[in-house]
Amino acid sequence: MGNVNNLLQEISNQFNITGQMHTGGIFAALLIAMIMGFILSKIYKLYFGSSEPTDYGIGNSFLLMMPAVTSIFILIQYSLPLSLGLLGALSFVRFRTPVKRAEDISFILLAISISLSCAVQFYHVATFLMVIVAIYATVRTRVSAFNLFDSGSTLVTIRDKKLINFSDVINGLPSKFGTPNIVNSQNSDNYCSIVFTIRGNKASMHFELTNLLKGCLQESTSIDIFYPGNEITA
Repeated sequence: MGNVNNLLQEISNQFNITGQMHTGGIFAALLIAMIMGFILSKIYKLYFGSSEPTDYGIGNSFLLMMPAVTSIFILIQYSLPLSLGLLGALSFVRFRTPVKRAEDISFILLAISISLSCAVQFYHVATFLMVIVAIYATVRTRVSAFNLFDSGSTLVTIRDKKLINFSDVINGLPSKFGTPNIVNSQNSDNYCSIVFTIRGNKASMHFELTNLLKGCLQESTSIDIFYPGNEITA
């Protein structure tokens, strides 16, 4: 084991990293990362707006996540053995709740990228990236507000004591409603529940959507439809 540690230390020395950050630099990096985490959380809420009837748990975590990730990058950038040990330690981390939206993964990657930029004191890179994302989120919100493209969503929940065949829902909806995307599903011996989204706010087509769903589901199935700003139960 000692020979392995010596080998890793020798490899680490080959990088010849000597300009370690002083205390003031570390404090500034962590503070800037926290500020950018706060800004990114606001951009996250601006990006989704009212089109997603869910909480903003991931967005609220950026304020704590980004300085934490920044500190990790600060610690490992001067020691290859430490970085390899940390890689092994983090491999044991598991998340019980899966990330359900592709945009959430994108924002997590943005948070990591900005944190890394702060760790190496490339604040201009972090600033440029933050500005680009803010501009995109603003344009996306404004454009959808003027209905130039439909970025809203309709959230549907179906419940029954019997097993629900979701393929019947997919086959029963015409192409103008798009392909339903499952958000969550629960199955047990006495209960079945499926939550899915349909792209676009279909409030104007509520009765048609309700009749189509009732036609492809059992009579005992309960159907709840949520539109941004207006909840309707069928």
